[in-house]
Amino acid sequence: MPRAGDYRHRIAILTAVATTDSIGAIQSQWVPTGYLWCSIAHDFRPNDTFSRESHAMHYEDNTWFTTRKTNRVTRAHRLRHGNTDYTILTIHDETGENKETKILVREVAIP
Repeated sequence: MPRAGDYRHRIAILTAVATTDSIGAIQSQWVPTGYLWCSIAHDFRPNDTFSRESHAMHYEDNTWFTTRKTNRVTRAHRLRHGNTDYTILTIHDETGENKETKILVREVAIP
């Protein structure tokens, strides 16, 4: 059961909106359409920092956002915390009691 202060991070829900520029080309932009209060926990695994097969550095920073039960977020959305955008990997209710929604996300690599 969440306690006061557990959800202290304000997360923006982003939705893709198609717009056209001055020459008629379609561009997709992610605009905030809502906000959630969440807790944040990074998902670290032992193989995140070194991959023996390739002998090269390999790192994926998966993050869990946990909030009160909500149906406002789908996998078609993105989430933004601060200046960082995240793509949604999975959404589930871990306890099955419809009290919390856990969202597994990965940082969007913007070239």
